Amino acid sequence: MFIFLLILIVAAIGLVFLYRAISMAHTLQMNTLEDQRQRITNQYEFLRDQKQELLREVARKENELATLRNSQDGIKTISTRDLNLAESKDNPDDKVSRYLVRKGIISLEQSEKVTGKMKTLHMDFLGVCLTLGYIDLDTAKATLKATKVDSKLTE
Repeated sequence: MFIFLLILIVAAIGLVFLYRAISMAHTLQMNTLEDQRQRITNQYEFLRDQKQELLREVARKENELATLRNSQDGIKTISTRDLNLAESKDNPDDKVSRYLVRKGIISLEQSEKVTGKMKTLHMDFLGVCLTLGYIDLDTAKATLKATKVDSKLTE
């Protein structure tokens, strides 16, 4: 009987130590997960704040661009005649590109992107602009008309 009681006491002590080890491992894992959650929350808040700041900057830049386009001192539109589009040494795509940039229809960055995509897409400048959505069909037709009319006037 004494041996049975001794085994029961040793088993109970073993269960207590086992429960305690499992409990400590659980607490350690919960603390690790809580630290990870806090780190991810901080990163999310930082990125959210950065996104808001960038959106405000984009809005400010768009306002500045609109102000430049609408002000008398801002972007001036010029005709194709001022660009000398009829010069035979220039590439027609370069002429159209300069015309659209000078008119303020596309930006210089967009023009460079279109020029880079022309070889890939095997299209002319206006075709790539239409494909990328920088201009609409009416603008493309007006640009062609403006460059053709100017070419006829200078010949």
